[in-house]
Amino acid sequence: MKRRLLVLLALVVVLALLGAVPVGAEKPAPTLEGEMDSLELMEPPEGSPPPLCAEDGVREVTPDLCLCGAGPEFRGLYVWEGTISFPEEEYTIVFINLATARENPSGVASPFDEIWAIYELGGVVTEADGCPSTDHAAIWGYDSGVSNLRNFTYRMNGHVDTATGEFEGWEGRRVHMSGTFSFDDAPLLHAPGTLRLN
Repeated sequence: MKRRLLVLLALVVVLALLGAVPVGAEKPAPTLEGEMDSLELMEPPEGSPPPLCAEDGVREVTPDLCLCGAGPEFRGLYVWEGTISFPEEEYTIVFINLATARENPSGVASPFDEIWAIYELGGVVTEADGCPSTDHAAIWGYDSGVSNLRNFTYRMNGHVDTATGEFEGWEGRRVHMSGTFSFDDAPLLHAPGTLRLN
């Protein structure tokens, strides 16, 4: 009887140890997912290099693709703008291409580096040069990715640099985006997709 009691006690201890969570173990990170529904490539001007975003009229009627600064002040190319829907609310999302990605001679894969920023819906705040101000974004960060020109898909990975307000807990987290693009309404390029933070 004593022996059975000892075996039973040993079994209880082993099961308790196997089921115990080590001290300091972290719970899996939560995930926040948003759908980019109306993401559009801005219309490039005909027959000339893109203008500075700060030039009169560039962003007034139809958003044109434009340069964020020139020369040593160049910050990137303001190329994408659209909406992103999280479960509770819709926001405006913009992308500034940093023109730092390596070239790909295959012509199939197009690498890119960019800044992404999310604002209250319709509330993009711009700097004096006409480009989005990350200081006024609800959440923003950097990513690097690639567009596949054979199957019309894109993927990018990056991180959240700064997050404020209801996004505050996401600062420093990883960001993943993916989707497809199409030329249905030429010259506009549409790129619906998903943004995931974790």
